[in-house]
Amino acid sequence: VLNTLIFNSFVLCQVFNELNSRELEKLNIFKNILSNRVLLAVVLFTIVFQVVIVQFLGKFASTVPLSSEKWLICVLIGFSSLVVGLLLKLIPVPSRMFPLYAVPKSGVHEPLLDEP
Repeated sequence: VLNTLIFNSFVLCQVFNELNSRELEKLNIFKNILSNRVLLAVVLFTIVFQVVIVQFLGKFASTVPLSSEKWLICVLIGFSSLVVGLLLKLIPVPSRMFPLYAVPKSGVHEPLLDEP
């Protein structure tokens, strides 16, 4: 059961991370989500296939069927990746963390550091 819980939680973390990856800098990752039909199809297919693997393909996939409570635990663990993604987006990051070149208005790159 533990291996199935870990496997299921990992896949659900990936599903929720697909949603996180929609908007890398915006906080509201659900805005206009219904307009991206490819993403919705991928997420839906992944979830349906995951349920089939866990609940019905135990011998083939080395999984055991999970109870509703264990599925809820897996979904909550997967959902935590949304929370982590939100917290990471709240960390202020400068636009150029490691500037090696200065870009003047002329558009010509000049090295900031002496290059050998």
